[in-house]
Amino acid sequence: MKLIKVFLTGILTAVLLSGCGSQSNNTISSNASTSVDSSSPASAEENTGDEIENYTRYADYTPVKAEDAGITSGSAGNILVAYFSRSSNTSLDGVDAVSSASLQVQEDGTAIGNARQMAEWIADETGGDLYPIQTMYTYPMDYDQTVDVGEGQDKDGVHPLLVNPIDLSSYDMIYLVYPIWHYTLPAPMVSFLEDYDLSGKTVCCFTASGGSGFADTIEKIQKAEPDADIVEGITVSQSSVADAEAEVRSAAADLQTSYAPAQEENMTEKQTIQIQIGNQTFTAELEDNETAAAFREKLPLTLQMQELNGNEKYAYDVSLPSDAESVGTIQAGDLMLYGDDCLVLFYDSFSTSYSYTRIGHITDPDGLADAVGNGSVQITFSAE
Repeated sequence: MKLIKVFLTGILTAVLLSGCGSQSNNTISSNASTSVDSSSPASAEENTGDEIENYTRYADYTPVKAEDAGITSGSAGNILVAYFSRSSNTSLDGVDAVSSASLQVQEDGTAIGNARQMAEWIADETGGDLYPIQTMYTYPMDYDQTVDVGEGQDKDGVHPLLVNPIDLSSYDMIYLVYPIWHYTLPAPMVSFLEDYDLSGKTVCCFTASGGSGFADTIEKIQKAEPDADIVEGITVSQSSVADAEAEVRSAAADLQTSYAPAQEENMTEKQTIQIQIGNQTFTAELEDNETAAAFREKLPLTLQMQELNGNEKYAYDVSLPSDAESVGTIQAGDLMLYGDDCLVLFYDSFSTSYSYTRIGHITDPDGLADAVGNGSVQITFSAE
């Protein structure tokens, strides 16, 4: 029975690969992605035993495989707020957040880490996309154990594998928000700097610490990213984060004005189209390229789009000029051209080695996966 199952699975995989060229194994949470540039991380293969040992040798607990949290889109387009926080890398169920200086209690009673709280303020103030830096396995729920693991990883030079890969090519300005662990950068931050090339980008650093300020982190970030413009934002005492919202927002806004003054002046208003699926309508911004312009000329267009790999819908015979590139990471809501006649609408995020020509992106893809469903679906594209 097992041999029959394997044989049938192989046939099914071959059939799927004959579609639009997407990978049949496109999960993010179980694989760190490959990389040659800033579009995806350099961590490649996971050795489960060794990677778990990178946590458990310092504390007696059971690491859990991380769930990819994705990215929260903002309005700016070229600004990213990337943060590493304890709360995004462990389960806080049952943790007494009130007594922990590293956590902040929200109005709904949930707890988030100091760095995450600061990052959310910055993203809201600047319109940046919000991106959590996530390790493949979780840190302990117990704060003291997390301290032990963090210190051990720093001393031994352990750089944990990350999940949730991201394409950084469209970002000019990155706010990097992190706590100070063991008087230096947390090991996952070192992994992030190793995995991504930030050359040519302005990187604004914000920290939460127990009193050590930035410590040696600015120097370490500059050494890891010699061709990036590294800028000190502000450092906030972990005991004062709850009262620092105005200070954090003001500093983020000042840096945006100082280091990205021409962005708004140079930005042209993007053309948009409507994508209707059943009784739901989504708005997509088009790329400024020949392919997007040619696609818009074809509208309105109604297509019966087929399912592939649990992450995309595709339709052939949509002939358009192409200029394919290796995109590295695909985000839910991306509208792309595969080859020169296959239109693809992605409803999930994943890393890929395939090449596409970008056409546009749905600005708010919430509900997209439910709208397209599991099988073929009729989708109408129309100009506003």
